[in-house]
Amino acid sequence: MRKMNSYIKYTTIVLLFITFGCEDYLDNPPLGQQTIETFFTDEAEAEKGLMAAYFWLSGNDWYFKDVSYTFGDVMSDNSFVGWWDLPDWTRIGDFEITPLNGHISDNWIYTYKGIFNANLVIERVPLSPEIDDEAFIKKVVAEAKALRAYQYFGLAKMFGGVILLDHPSSEADGALQRSTLDETWDFIEQDLLEAIPDLPIRSQQSSEEQGRITEGMARALLTKVYVYREKWEEALEMAESVISTDEYALVPLEVVWDNSIRNCDESVFELQTSDDIAYWLGSTFALMTLSRNSSNEIESGWGFNTPTSHLDKAFIGKDGLTEDPRRPFTIIRHGEGRDEDGNLDPAAPAYNVFEDGVPDTEENPSARISRKMFSSNAVRNGWSSDVGNFKYIRYADLLLLAAEAAYHEGDEGKARDYANMVRMRAWDNKESEKIISSGTVLLDELYLERRLEMAMEGERFYDLKRTGKLTQALSDFVDYNMNSNTDFDAKQESGSLFDPDKHTLFPIPQGQIDLSEGEGVKLEQNPNY
Repeated sequence: MRKMNSYIKYTTIVLLFITFGCEDYLDNPPLGQQTIETFFTDEAEAEKGLMAAYFWLSGNDWYFKDVSYTFGDVMSDNSFVGWWDLPDWTRIGDFEITPLNGHISDNWIYTYKGIFNANLVIERVPLSPEIDDEAFIKKVVAEAKALRAYQYFGLAKMFGGVILLDHPSSEADGALQRSTLDETWDFIEQDLLEAIPDLPIRSQQSSEEQGRITEGMARALLTKVYVYREKWEEALEMAESVISTDEYALVPLEVVWDNSIRNCDESVFELQTSDDIAYWLGSTFALMTLSRNSSNEIESGWGFNTPTSHLDKAFIGKDGLTEDPRRPFTIIRHGEGRDEDGNLDPAAPAYNVFEDGVPDTEENPSARISRKMFSSNAVRNGWSSDVGNFKYIRYADLLLLAAEAAYHEGDEGKARDYANMVRMRAWDNKESEKIISSGTVLLDELYLERRLEMAMEGERFYDLKRTGKLTQALSDFVDYNMNSNTDFDAKQESGSLFDPDKHTLFPIPQGQIDLSEGEGVKLEQNPNY
């Protein structure tokens, strides 16, 4: 498909567009004849440059960016890191985090590479002498601004205020200091507000353009920013500006979590992948999260990001007995029947989450794996070439944010309506499962609904932090594991080292601080690191 080809084209130039953060690329002579200065001469090159910015949503290996999308679960009560042989990943889940952690450093570096490429497009495309289509220029620049906003959103969640760059970085930028968190949020808001008027709505996109940024994506991301800032009126208005378009819809769970179905109606924004092993543009999420046991015959992986029994037991109906239908689409338990697509099937062979079939808490602390990233070997073309797209923003996510904003704006009826749209999709409109509460009980139900719907999608830690629930949730989690848990994962100590005065933010990578000292300044480290 040409859509995938457009993502592949930039691989020949992506090494040209490297950002600051690891080495002084300006000191290196260009390879070949084309340089940054001579690029962006026509629309085709502008598109290639833009695809280079899209590339750094993930990169082409698991450690570039993909691993960081698990942090929101492994640093919460939703999951354990799992398999033991990547110590820096384990240290994140155990809250033994230092500025020398390689995965945190990778996230910083590769996120800024994405920002650098976006800045190139924003600066260079409007200056191209061969591009005279003003609408094309506005659209490409708008996509780049939305991509830059997305990258900065991830940094703000992790690190707080960061270095803000509205231009391609140069040697002189090595002396820049971090902006405040409010300044960082303002920067993100400005990018999205400027991008929205020039972005297409989803229904205006051709099949070749599916997966690229839309007006709906920018508005949904801006909704998230407003929610994080507790700007509830703006959040509700922005969310409803998407809801009212009917561009997106909730679809059956078996469609949402069939990873062979790409860009379904519920998808607001998702990472596009290719299974062509020549380009290493496949998803690594299935590889990272699925069982190490190849005897299952349907898949195998590395066994990371394993769901907890604490999360599993949260999937229970209001009667205290009936299992929430979302559980089998979120968690695969050891020993339950699963078909070749990962779907629950009592007649299928028992699923084995352990490499040699022998239960081992060092290999898998919970005897569970994530279902949401499931992809069988039959549809995976190599270890890094899964075709399953990663869903960055879903319509269900937006509806739950709208519900939260409506609650804080005093409209509990609207809050219940939006939350029940998501809940009733799962429960097939079962009346007894509707949310009917009010007051603080309603808010707690909204938070629980968000946990269940978004579990294993990297949201939990950040949701707990922004709502002021993180310290209590982790304390409860530790207490459950150590004192009342009788499941396989009893006595796991994950969360016991959490320090609320330290671990609400990640450390600035030490390598970045060292580089800044070389420029005569020193980046400010986050507290207590």
